[in-house]
Amino acid sequence: MVCRLAKKALDDTVIKAPVDGVVVKRAVEPGAFANIGDVLATLADPKALWFLGNVFEQDIPKIQKGQTMILRTESYPDKEFVATANYIAPTIDPDTRALVIRCDVENTEGLLRPDMFATGKLQIGSTQAVLLPQSAIVRVREMRYVIIKTHP
Repeated sequence: MVCRLAKKALDDTVIKAPVDGVVVKRAVEPGAFANIGDVLATLADPKALWFLGNVFEQDIPKIQKGQTMILRTESYPDKEFVATANYIAPTIDPDTRALVIRCDVENTEGLLRPDMFATGKLQIGSTQAVLLPQSAIVRVREMRYVIIKTHP
């Protein structure tokens, strides 16, 4: 890269970025002149990604900031990635008729790449329940009963 500093051309000048990351966009070509303040490249941190998803209208009351989302990709079908909702759009997208939600994604292993396709399941709550086999339910007319042993 040739940089023009103080009206003197320098060949093979190394310019170090002030932060770690991966170059996702280069604004100048090798041999081009650069002035002070010019943006030479855009860096991105591959450990900090966003997931943008669509939430349909009937599910809008169920979402809120801070909720956890589980993401899956076709590249890694057996792996789950954890994301946290940090933004909910104020309006419906007229093209998709859905609400856009943005989540911060934990990409500590660096497996995810920008612009990958992923599906997400938003965890909207949890509940505790007792699971019984169908054969344990006693039916008397319209009522259903379960016999529970309380003392040994």
